[in-house]
Amino acid sequence: MIGYVTKQRYEEELRRIKVRNASIIRKQRLKEAKYNPGKKLETSKLLAIYLFVLLNLIVLYSMVSMWTFADLSYLGVLISDLGAQILVYAIYCLKAYHGKKQEELMKYHRENAEYNAESESEDTSEE
Repeated sequence: MIGYVTKQRYEEELRRIKVRNASIIRKQRLKEAKYNPGKKLETSKLLAIYLFVLLNLIVLYSMVSMWTFADLSYLGVLISDLGAQILVYAIYCLKAYHGKKQEELMKYHRENAEYNAESESEDTSEE
């Protein structure tokens, strides 16, 4: 025999299903946002790699020149080059940190806004 469901029980079940579906959709969107297979190298990253290689070549040249010519005047180049490497790396790390921070904040605000919109639509449908 088929049993009938009361309107109140039906609405409770519907509300529960909507909440579960909203959380599933939110998780799927987060997974889609996290998974990005075609990620290209950024220009700043390429520039940092280029500078790292170039500055290391200068270090090697300075060391070989000091050894070959027995002249310590290349030491100034070596010291300034190491300082430049540290500076370039620090600037790149700061830029990458702030970029990632902004990206995460935007993602958080987007998800929060979607959640609030879903909550408001559920509240208005209940009334």
